[in-house]
Amino acid sequence: MRADRPVDRMKKDTSKRWIAVIGNPNAGKSTLFNALTGLRQRVGNYPGVTVEKRTGTAYTLHGEAIELIDLPGMYSLSPRSPDEEIALQVLQGKATGLPRPDAVLCVVDASNLERNLFLVTQVMELGLPVLVALNMVDVAEASGVRIHPEQLEQKIGVKFIPTQAHRGKGLVELRAALGQRLSHAGERKWTMPAPLAAAVGQIAAAWREAQPAEIRAEGKALELLSGSGEGPEGARKLAIAWRERFSKEAYDWAAAVAGARFAYLRDVLHQAGVGQGWREVGWTDRIDSLVLHPVAGWGVLAGMMIALFVSIFSIASYPMEWIDAGFTALGQFVQAHMAPGVFRDLLVDGVLAGVGGVVIFLPQILILFFFLGLLEDSGYLARAAFLLDRVMHRVGLSGKSFIPLLSSYACAIPG
Repeated sequence: MRADRPVDRMKKDTSKRWIAVIGNPNAGKSTLFNALTGLRQRVGNYPGVTVEKRTGTAYTLHGEAIELIDLPGMYSLSPRSPDEEIALQVLQGKATGLPRPDAVLCVVDASNLERNLFLVTQVMELGLPVLVALNMVDVAEASGVRIHPEQLEQKIGVKFIPTQAHRGKGLVELRAALGQRLSHAGERKWTMPAPLAAAVGQIAAAWREAQPAEIRAEGKALELLSGSGEGPEGARKLAIAWRERFSKEAYDWAAAVAGARFAYLRDVLHQAGVGQGWREVGWTDRIDSLVLHPVAGWGVLAGMMIALFVSIFSIASYPMEWIDAGFTALGQFVQAHMAPGVFRDLLVDGVLAGVGGVVIFLPQILILFFFLGLLEDSGYLARAAFLLDRVMHRVGLSGKSFIPLLSSYACAIPG
C-alpha cells in the first residue's frame, strides 16, 4: 500500500478518539506525551520509512481513553525531510495504518511564542479542532516574558492550557480539556498578500464549483498551491498555472505567506499583552552563543565528538577485556570437560566464539547511546544539527544526519 493513500476510515477504532500531538523541536512535546501516556506507549516505524511512530493511550479526568499520536517535531507544514512529510500525511489522513486525527494538540514553547505559533496557524487551517499546550511557562517567566493565556485565546480563537511538562504541572487542566469534545475547527485570520489572494481565490472558486459542499476551499487551495494537497482537476490545473506564473514573475509566494503569518502573530502578541521584560543574560544564553558561534561552535563540536569517541573506547576497554576473558575461560572449560569431536568443536569454535565476538561490542554500543542520550536531553544535538545543516545540505543531507553518519564509521560502514 502506498504511503500517500488515504486510510479506510471504516478501520478506525470508533470507541476511542485519536489526537495528534505536534510542535516545534525542543518545545517539550515528547516530554508532555510521556507525561500523558506513561508506560502505555507503542513504538514502531511508519510503513516504508525509518521514521519512528509513537502512539500511546491517555486518560481524561472522566476516565475516557484517548489515543495520542506523537508526531515528529517540525517548524512548519512545509515538509523538508521524510519525518516532516510523514507528520503532514498523518494530519491529512493519508498515513498508512493510522486514521485522520479527531483533533490536534499543539505544544508550543512559551518562551518563543512567535515562532511556535506559526505552526499553530497552519494547523488551524487543516479543518481540525486545535488545543494548544502552552508549555515551558516557567522558562518563559524566568526569561521575563509576560503571558496572558486568556487574551491569546480571544485573539487566536483556540484554547490555551499553561503547562510545565517536566514537572507535571498543568496536566490536570490539560486532561480536562482533552476530555471535552472539541468540534470547532480553526480558521484563517491573517491577511493574504494581494497576488496570493487572487490565486487562492481562483483556485478556491474552482474547488467550490466542483464540490459545492467544501467549506475549507481556501485552506485546500493553499495546500494545492504548495503541491502537498489533492483536489478536483480544475483546481489542480489552476494551482499549477499560478505556480508557473509566480515562478516567471520571480514572486516568492511562500516567503510572502510566511511574512504575512508572522506579521499577524506579532500584532496578536502585542494586542494580547505578551511582551519581553527586562532580564539578565543567563548562563544558558551564554552557552548557546558559544555552541552556535560560526567559528567557536565548530571547535566545541569537534571537542565534543573527540571526547565522545575517546571516552567510548577508553571506558569500554575494561568491560570488553572482562567479556573476552570470560568467554575464553568458558571455552577452555568446555574443552577440558568434553570429549574431542565435532560437537565440542561446534560449541567452542562456533557458538561460544560467535556469541563472544558479538557480545564483546556491547559495552561500546551501550556507552555510545548513553552519551548520545545525554547530548540529546541537554539540547546540544539540536544545536549541532543547526550548525551543520548548511554544510550537510551541500551533499543532499540535513544537519541531523551527521551524528548517525559519524557513528557508522565505528563499524567501517559509512552511512
